[in-house]
Parts: sequence; C-alpha cells; structure tokens
Amino acid sequence: MGKDDVIRSLKNSIASTAMHKILLKHTSRPESLHHLLSEIKEYGEIASEKAKECNWNEQDKLKILAEALSTVKKLRNKKYPDIPLGEEEFECTIEETIEEIINQTI
Repeated sequence: MGKDDVIRSLKNSIASTAMHKILLKHTSRPESLHHLLSEIKEYGEIASEKAKECNWNEQDKLKILAEALSTVKKLRNKKYPDIPLGEEEFECTIEETIEEIINQTI
C-alpha cells in the first residue's frame, strides 16, 4: 500500500476518532458515554496501526489534517447537523488526534 493510500485510510480513522471525541464533549446523553469511549478507542487503535506503516513529516500531517477536516465536516453535516460548533474546535481536535496517534508511533 502506497503512502497516499495509507493517508486516505488514516484520515478516515482520525476523522472518526475526532468526531467521537467532539460528541463525547458535547453529549447530553449519559447513556452514550460508553459507546463513544469505545468508538474513540477502536478508531484510535486502527489509526495507530495505519500510522506505523510510514514515516510522517509536517507536510504529511498537514495533508492528513486537511483531508480529515473535510471528512469531519461531511460527517457532521450528514449525521450530526445539530452540533453547533465552529470549524476551529474541529480543527483543534483533529490536530490533537493526529499528534497523539503519530507521536505514539515514533
């Protein structure tokens, strides 16, 4: 699998992890907490495994960030239109997730 394929797969896992982190912060349903935490763990593990396949530079991280942000926006518009958050929170959460996952593999 080439690096672009890994980036595509990785951005999906990172976007899902970030989306669930955001949902966890803003949920008003305590019964959802366990599910959200499980999803964060699952998608995070998938992303960590993908991240081990390549070496990552800053340009790669920026590409992953841009693609994951686009994916999160689509997810939000499609599945979670009631989340009234600005792009800044999404971007910060994705950046944090990228750093956690990629730094964990170095």
